[in-house]
Amino acid sequence: MLALISANHQPNRSFAPTLRLTAELLERLAIRGVIELPWPDKRWLTASQGKHTLPFELLDWRYCWAAYPEAGLAELLEEQLKEHDWRVDCPESRFELWSELCFAEIENYAAYQLEKHQMDPEWAFDIEWMRRQVGRRSLARWKYIVWAGVRRGTQEKAKVGATNLSIRQAIRTEYIRRQDFVQGDSTFGAFVPNQKRPFSVLCEILVLCVLPIGDSYWTVVPSDWAESMMVSPGVV
Repeated sequence: MLALISANHQPNRSFAPTLRLTAELLERLAIRGVIELPWPDKRWLTASQGKHTLPFELLDWRYCWAAYPEAGLAELLEEQLKEHDWRVDCPESRFELWSELCFAEIENYAAYQLEKHQMDPEWAFDIEWMRRQVGRRSLARWKYIVWAGVRRGTQEKAKVGATNLSIRQAIRTEYIRRQDFVQGDSTFGAFVPNQKRPFSVLCEILVLCVLPIGDSYWTVVPSDWAESMMVSPGVV
């Protein structure tokens, strides 16, 4: 909810890494009675009192949570998130959120690379098999794996008689090969953006308020970090 409010004032930044995840998270909030949506449409066709619009995605929503007034809610949520010790306050669910956002980052990067090389961005869904393994490598490593896979796809695409099926299979095969190739702590095989700040508002809220990842968002291995930080409360 904090990310949703914050995103309203940042027109050049997405709410979440992918539109699919954005729609899914908004629906979760709607099911819990926190917001209302113009379902099945993206926008209300007429003026609606209290309506907000995510400026990047152009999706309408309206606050309706009876437990708290909308005024001052963002400040309250941010304060509560920062005060809670993530190690004792639902650490598993927070780690699950982190893994979900990491997967969305990879999916978004795959779609970008595919579109850049004039292939179907819908093929980004072919990385679904990575979901269970996403926490075992840093985002920078996954970006490299995706880049290498799409590059292999462009090589296959240039062959006489290449089909969409053969191109997709070549990409997937390269994903798997590179995944095994970049194991360990070597800095080889990692694409770290110059901008350490996460691109989406939700991911930034994660590193600022939910998990103390800081500037390590792209380089930390989620499973290793979680294991090293899972200590008893009060132990430094």
